Amino acid sequence: MSKKINITSFLMLTFFVLLVSCDSSKTGENSDPDPGVIFVSENGSSGSIGLSADSMTLGIGDTTNFTVSVRDLNGGPVRNSTVTCDTELGLSLLDPSTGSSISDDFGNVSGVVGCTQAGSFRLGCRVPFGGNRRVFKTIKCEGIAPPGFAGFTGAGGGTLGSGGGVTPGDDQDESNFVVRITSVDFSDGNQPMTLSIDTIQNGDCDGEADSVDPEVFTDTVANFTVSNETSQVVRFSSYRYRALNWPNSGSNFTSNSINFIGEVEIPANGGTGSFAALFADASNGQKFFFGSADPIGIAGFLNVEFILTGQDLSGETVTVTARTSASFGNFNRCTG
Repeated sequence: MSKKINITSFLMLTFFVLLVSCDSSKTGENSDPDPGVIFVSENGSSGSIGLSADSMTLGIGDTTNFTVSVRDLNGGPVRNSTVTCDTELGLSLLDPSTGSSISDDFGNVSGVVGCTQAGSFRLGCRVPFGGNRRVFKTIKCEGIAPPGFAGFTGAGGGTLGSGGGVTPGDDQDESNFVVRITSVDFSDGNQPMTLSIDTIQNGDCDGEADSVDPEVFTDTVANFTVSNETSQVVRFSSYRYRALNWPNSGSNFTSNSINFIGEVEIPANGGTGSFAALFADASNGQKFFFGSADPIGIAGFLNVEFILTGQDLSGETVTVTARTSASFGNFNRCTG
């Protein structure tokens, strides 16, 4: 009997020592997690996501590096985790331009943002667990745009807080990155990817009296890239846009609905798709917003909001909104 008691006591003591050891590992002398949002991952353990930027104040046209850090309970790096970032309109996401990247062996993701207009704009990043918690930094953009600057070609971002996402019924909030526009630019004349739109045609590029050499002047096409992190295929059928504070009208211009040529399908589970549609008509040497009888003219920088409409496979309406800044003026599209 005494042997059984001793064995039982030994096992209980061993279990107690192991329990204390496991608990002490949570309160040991590990480095503190990076400051940021605390999350609880899918397996119940806690961690943190942090965000830092090299510069908090930039001139228009300037860029700065930023770093997102993903840490586990003990402050160790969380490797190979998807980190998704977005910015408010006025701050472009140059890297990763798609909005998503994978954390390295140190649990970090590096990126680059740049200022396109004056103001204070947020950069937000999240991880796909812990309730999609995010961290933010506010970048101040100041000054005026340098001559010839028309934004960062191919950059993403600009949709944070602009209403992008699946509607209705999913109770989305500002943390939503489910379906979103990751980039918008234009094809205009002989410029395939630009944020500068030529609104007045030069009728004679060489200026010689014995010949007429007009510059390339075509309809303007909007190019979209959309990502889909839902479990269902999403199909877009049409879009419309608003040109905010258009000087010719003294208010916002809202286009008619513009149908895509056939439905545009975006694959599920992280799929992306790129497509294009008419944005502005070229007629008699002038450029017109779709559905407008008034020429755009030399309007300078305008913020343009795009609203894409479609459905998922269950028949729910999907509406995705994004904004970008483009320059409208008499640009030189002469060649040769």
